Amino acid sequence: MDKPKAPPIQYLKTFVIAAKHMSFKEAAFELHLTPSAISQQMKSLERHLVLSLFNRDKKQLSLTDTGVRFLALSGHIIQEYETGFQDFINSQHKQPLKLSTTAYLANQYLIPNLSSFNQTHPNIKLALQSTENYMALEIHGLDAAIRFTSKPDASAHLISPAYLVLACSPDYYNKNGIQHKINWQAQSLIHCRPEHDDWWHYLHSQTNLSQVEYEAIEKHHFDSYDAGIQAAKAGLGITLATLPLSKHELESGELIALPDIKIKLNESFYLITRHQPEKQNQYDVLLDWVKGLLS
Repeated sequence: MDKPKAPPIQYLKTFVIAAKHMSFKEAAFELHLTPSAISQQMKSLERHLVLSLFNRDKKQLSLTDTGVRFLALSGHIIQEYETGFQDFINSQHKQPLKLSTTAYLANQYLIPNLSSFNQTHPNIKLALQSTENYMALEIHGLDAAIRFTSKPDASAHLISPAYLVLACSPDYYNKNGIQHKINWQAQSLIHCRPEHDDWWHYLHSQTNLSQVEYEAIEKHHFDSYDAGIQAAKAGLGITLATLPLSKHELESGELIALPDIKIKLNESFYLITRHQPEKQNQYDVLLDWVKGLLS
């Protein structure tokens, strides 16, 4: 005996819509067809299956027990088809690799080197989104993010460990006599995280300064790491700088690191990626590129 052939897939979509509304008229409106066309398709589907899917009561359309079971199968088939089709279309049209990172990393490292990246990897187009906030990849349609964290998840790939140094401009360094022992009460401290008092945590753990003495120190407050670095370069005071993030300012001499102070942080820089096996090669290229920029 020959196996029965599966019905045309367009009938399944019509069936799912008709079952959703329990109305051929409303299904026709959604599908831009006539109610009679919907009715004819459902009759053709039932003849093909040799099964009754609808109870056609004059007052209310309803599914038979067989119709309920077939609806579950049809809905799964349509969902799988539409998902697979979208994946196919995305694979045929080169979609940019959407990367979230901080404005500082984007402006200081990624954007200045993006042209050479495009020349070396013409098949990968990067779309950068700079933000200081945590962005959930799936919710915001992102492929990857560069994050500074002590608690990486399973999709995290280490870019670089991080270190803390104290940095200031050469002019500030020379004027304030901090080549040797630092008189903290004579300094100006630059804050760049409004929600955290990083300087108090540092000085409380590394010096004998009291809270009262700390409060008397001159301070400048900014709302981002980039602003804090720019303030230090302008000679406003000492900032808490992170390596390798600020290595180029130190290498160029725009900033000077105070001697004998380099603390390994619990946090590190990671590339976080979505589970998209078809993009794994792009992730590997991106990881190697960012590692090279920050090494």
